[in-house]
Amino acid sequence: MVDKAKIVEVDDLKVRFYTYEGIVKALEGVDVFLRKGETLGVAGETGCGKTVTGLSILKLVPPPGRIEGGRVLLNKDGKTINLLEKDELFLTKIRGKDISMVFQEPKAALNPVYTVEQQIGEVLMLHRKAEFILNILRQIKDEYKKTKSKFRRFILKRQFGLYKLMLKNPESLYLKIMSKIPIVRRFKRRLKEEIRKEVVRLLKEMEIPDPERVANMYPHELSGGMAQRVVIAIALACNPTVLIADEPTTSLDVTVQAQVLDLIRRLKEKFGSSIIYVSHDLGVIAELCDRVAIMYAGNVVELADVYELFKNPLHPYTRGLLEAIPRPDKPLKSIKGTVPNLINPPQGCRFHPRCPYATDICRKFKPELVEVKKDHLVACHQVMGGE
Repeated sequence: MVDKAKIVEVDDLKVRFYTYEGIVKALEGVDVFLRKGETLGVAGETGCGKTVTGLSILKLVPPPGRIEGGRVLLNKDGKTINLLEKDELFLTKIRGKDISMVFQEPKAALNPVYTVEQQIGEVLMLHRKAEFILNILRQIKDEYKKTKSKFRRFILKRQFGLYKLMLKNPESLYLKIMSKIPIVRRFKRRLKEEIRKEVVRLLKEMEIPDPERVANMYPHELSGGMAQRVVIAIALACNPTVLIADEPTTSLDVTVQAQVLDLIRRLKEKFGSSIIYVSHDLGVIAELCDRVAIMYAGNVVELADVYELFKNPLHPYTRGLLEAIPRPDKPLKSIKGTVPNLINPPQGCRFHPRCPYATDICRKFKPELVEVKKDHLVACHQVMGGE
């Protein structure tokens, strides 16, 4: 049973990509968890498995990738659900409503042939349609009481019946027939207007200037910062419990980066979401996150509170990453070697070919992620006293 404080828990996750060159062992037993209300940073070099971990939580690993082991546990309404055991129909209800993702390239995440309003509206229609219909039913009741026109009352009564049927049985054959008749199908205008209002409100929340105009724009008409804000608006449209942000500021200039990070921080406080923030920028991680998971070659090698990790890094790879940050008082250092080919990864600890402290045990046996201090977990034989 998952801890109630842990809203998402990834347990022994294994992902493989079957390519012509061979089997890429992308994730090899990843263990990480997210507590309610916190921001978890996931950091590491390019190709270490950060994005694949985020995609695996939503079961969105693209072909030829396969999730071949482990569990992704979601604590929903006091119940523990293993998302990897659920079918696509169930996951469609989870994605966007309970767990949302801000993808790495905003222009690639947006469909070029649909407007901003249509793309945000699609999420609203999928997860919040009932909320809008109930609001429309209240509006029709108020209008019915105020109007004295018999013809107008007749129209409102018919609209009320159609929206009530839409709420109870959206797949009704009668409703589908009514939706095809040109004069009768005008009743849907109310729903479109409600969706439009909510889209404009969300764009205002994202601090986009002139949201009425932006709602009618296509992705190619947006700047990088505006496109990123639209993607965040889509992700937050249904107030998700968990937000996975996959390097949302990578392609943006420094000024816009700061604006987007400040926006994410304020939206987290407003909606109370828990965030998994994926980044290779340790400066951003230090500013935004509560805890940090350091990944290397498909493994979590260190997991700790952000202050503890920056003050007392225990894994040699974590120390190497921190030493590689440019500082005016210290010479710039780099980690020797390169990230291993994951088709044929090194035996034992995957970092041992680049580690200055590696011994025979590091070359033969993979270290387990062990708690060496309170809430400070490390996967390293040297830290655990290996010889």
